[in-house]
Amino acid sequence: GKYLINEVFKTIGTPGVTYVKRNDGAFEFELSNSLNIPGTLCLITGPSKTGKTTLYKKVISEFKKIPLTIRCNDEMTIEDVWKNALEDVNFDRITKEAEKGQVELSTQVKTGINAGWEWLGKIIGEISLGLKGTYSSETVREKVLSSPSPKHLIPILNELPYVLVVEDFHYLSDSTKKSLFQQWKDFTDSEVSTIIVGTAHHAIDLALSNKDLVGRISHIEVGTWETNDLKKIIKQGLDELKIKLTEPQFRLIASESVGLPLITQAICGRLFFDKKITTYNTRDKIVFDKKSIETAMTNVANQNFNIFKD
Repeated sequence: GKYLINEVFKTIGTPGVTYVKRNDGAFEFELSNSLNIPGTLCLITGPSKTGKTTLYKKVISEFKKIPLTIRCNDEMTIEDVWKNALEDVNFDRITKEAEKGQVELSTQVKTGINAGWEWLGKIIGEISLGLKGTYSSETVREKVLSSPSPKHLIPILNELPYVLVVEDFHYLSDSTKKSLFQQWKDFTDSEVSTIIVGTAHHAIDLALSNKDLVGRISHIEVGTWETNDLKKIIKQGLDELKIKLTEPQFRLIASESVGLPLITQAICGRLFFDKKITTYNTRDKIVFDKKSIETAMTNVANQNFNIFKD
């Protein structure tokens, strides 16, 4: 068969063939369990590029849901945080993914979702939005976005196949972080499980200092990867392409990846790109020696150094 190399060894997006459940799937198991307990706040922390996003995307897709993602920056107010999520609500995308069988919808949602924001207006309640008589989808959207809060997000998370995810939590100012956790009680009280992702442990201290959240928090600490798990990435990709490497060659790539799967993926891709191969046919029977591996590693270090940036 023919394969696009950058689809097998992915440095952007969630891997397919080369997705590895590290630590024997402990993180996937923990996150799945936590999301299954209504009202759990799942905190995923760990260094940059260790696979936190890949982890939650994989687990959420197994639940037949999609992430409703808030991307944080240091200038966001608490209203910006909720607005960011509400602006990302996409009824057309949900309808398309439901048709493909990637998400599941209840009968009630199936009948109402075509009306989009208008349908949402009815669920949130005309009174709480200050609407009377007939109104358009655009009017509802404007009203919701003009006073964004968890009370507008909760019906969306209850009715639609979304899981709320806060990415790059560590960028928020301390006052916004504090407000975020104070308002998070609305999600836990409404039995909506959510995810917060960040590099720092500061999230844990702040969450735990909020008395309302005690007992509702599940913390998953994602560290750098073990060499054996990185070897599985290489093996799964090369097995698919029917290419053999020796054990020392596997170990060389894995141990030089400094515990980061992204670097393993980049080195493996580079092995092919150095030979001017972007599409590989398994009939072609290619062989890599120690020198080609060392060249690939040097090239990744020199040309892909930006992958180390957050």
